[in-house]
Amino acid sequence: MRLTIQLAWVGTAAVLAADDGAAAARAIHDAINQQRQRAGLRPLVIDQGLAVIAERHSEDMLRRRFHGHVNPDGRDSGDRIAHQHRRFAGTSGENIASFSVRRDLTARDAAVQFVQGWMSSPGHRRNILLREWNVTGVGVVRDKGEWRATQLFGELRATLNERLPEQVRGKLPDIKVKAAKDPAPTQVDLADARSGERVWGPAPLRGGDRRLPGGLGPRALMLRFYVPVGRGRWSIYPGPSVRIR
Repeated sequence: MRLTIQLAWVGTAAVLAADDGAAAARAIHDAINQQRQRAGLRPLVIDQGLAVIAERHSEDMLRRRFHGHVNPDGRDSGDRIAHQHRRFAGTSGENIASFSVRRDLTARDAAVQFVQGWMSSPGHRRNILLREWNVTGVGVVRDKGEWRATQLFGELRATLNERLPEQVRGKLPDIKVKAAKDPAPTQVDLADARSGERVWGPAPLRGGDRRLPGGLGPRALMLRFYVPVGRGRWSIYPGPSVRIR
């Protein structure tokens, strides 16, 4: 299973006078959690890895002058998380927004503008109020009057104890995880990052280094984690990508 919910909103709004994207990002996080708490949902915890990826996407949109979930390299938010977050196992979603300056506001007031824009859109609102999310990361950047904001949402099922190397040769390292939700993943496989076709596994976690069969590389694959749901059934959650050499 690979769930990626991506929603964009373009608007005109008042933004900050001070160049303080970090303060705006914190204020957006607080405002989003207020919306969730009003709906009887648990607040989202900041995942620093997601926050870095969100900020990079906002910077990329500004630098390369595009507005969208898919960047000019063809990668969407799920791809960016798989490539850049080396410990995340779970599903994800994304809201983005672009603003133009009209007048100066405080960081908190600017965050209200961002969140009100998202909450006024049914699709963005559903993303914000999705019950399954438990983590988030927000990134806000500005160049003069142009602002870009990205919020990533995640249903984090497990965190890898160690960062997965971006490339491996011949074998996978011992993969151990810490569950973020029960039950914990018990198996792992490798699937083609684009087609989702399984090419190796599943194999039990905590089994030491695993030698891979020949003929898998060179290509990009994705770790997938199996969570038991009873009677021989599994939910499968994507993890980091890895290039087999």
